[in-house]
Amino acid sequence: MLVILEGADGSGKTSLATRIRKDLDEYVLFLRSNGPPHRVGQLANVISLLANIPQVIPVVCDRNPIISESVYGPILRGKCMHVLTIEQMARWFKPMMIIHCRPNYEALAAGVRREPQLEGVVDNHRHIVKAYDDLMGQLENEGVYIKRYDYTGPPQLILDAVKSFILRGKQ
Repeated sequence: MLVILEGADGSGKTSLATRIRKDLDEYVLFLRSNGPPHRVGQLANVISLLANIPQVIPVVCDRNPIISESVYGPILRGKCMHVLTIEQMARWFKPMMIIHCRPNYEALAAGVRREPQLEGVVDNHRHIVKAYDDLMGQLENEGVYIKRYDYTGPPQLILDAVKSFILRGKQ
């Protein structure tokens, strides 16, 4: 039962993770990325960790390195550290729930300026948002369970969807 929170910087992922933590009546493991992987080995270690977490423990990830690297790597560094195709990614993500944190662009633009960002994020923010929109659309077309979340609206629908997903996984 893995729930992944993804989206561009300033899209409300960490705030949603905090809200999920407060609202769930379950023991949930929360994982948060501390920045981009600096080498392929780091990416492989995180993937291995996520693949080996017992299925009885609900896990909420504030970003997944496969998804974020697919977006940020090509835009900020000119290359992606992995060579997974959309089909391969979709096979891996199908049993999971991905929440695409995606408010309107005005809210995103304001959100990205609230905290310090990696070099190039602010200047390339529109490209990053579009790359996320494209990737989430491709994964959804491959059958991955993706819910969109807009932090400018009420969070109850997404919180109910997370609770339902976790409860289904426990049955």
